[in-house]
Amino acid sequence: MSYLKNIDRLSRKDNLGGLIDLKVCRKSEIESLPDAVNGVVYGSIVLKAGAVGFVTWQATLETPNVQSRGQRTREGEAKRTQLRLNIPVDSAEVHQQLEQATQDEFILLYTDAGGRTKIAGTLDAPFLFTFDHDTGSRMADGNFFNASFFYDGPDNIYFYNGAALPPPTAGNAVVYFNDAPIAVLAPGQELRIYSEFGFTNFFTTTP
Repeated sequence: MSYLKNIDRLSRKDNLGGLIDLKVCRKSEIESLPDAVNGVVYGSIVLKAGAVGFVTWQATLETPNVQSRGQRTREGEAKRTQLRLNIPVDSAEVHQQLEQATQDEFILLYTDAGGRTKIAGTLDAPFLFTFDHDTGSRMADGNFFNASFFYDGPDNIYFYNGAALPPPTAGNAVVYFNDAPIAVLAPGQELRIYSEFGFTNFFTTTP
């Protein structure tokens, strides 16, 4: 059976351009995300304990856009994809965040003007980031960061029908010795035990 079907014409109001929402998450903070089924990712994105998760990056109006250009390679069809946006207002805080982002990998969630949400990137094929700074030559030009998430490889953008779960809460750990509590550790703390006995002997009891 052929995969080909009719493609209907849409009115302009059904095919608005641009992005209205962009959420960004570091790949290293994601525990798992579902595989795509027929071009759609169903289910929830699971975050690691202590993760910040998805944050919203706001851009100047009418600047966020996605361009994905197909190209044939010896390995098959590949995409050269860029998600571009202009971030307003030059500040030390924003500049430092963007500079650190150039050394990281990302999974993106974005919603277009038609209300369709897509996930861009997978754990095996995340997006990278780069940016420029432009003060403009006139006062009316504005002062912006020209930012871009980019990726080259097999298609990694899918429609998304799910949710990003909040990260699991990391509580305190209680350490017991012979059923008696000996320490309470906050997240990130360590307990080191030094003994003349080896690890196996230390935890072996003799009747």
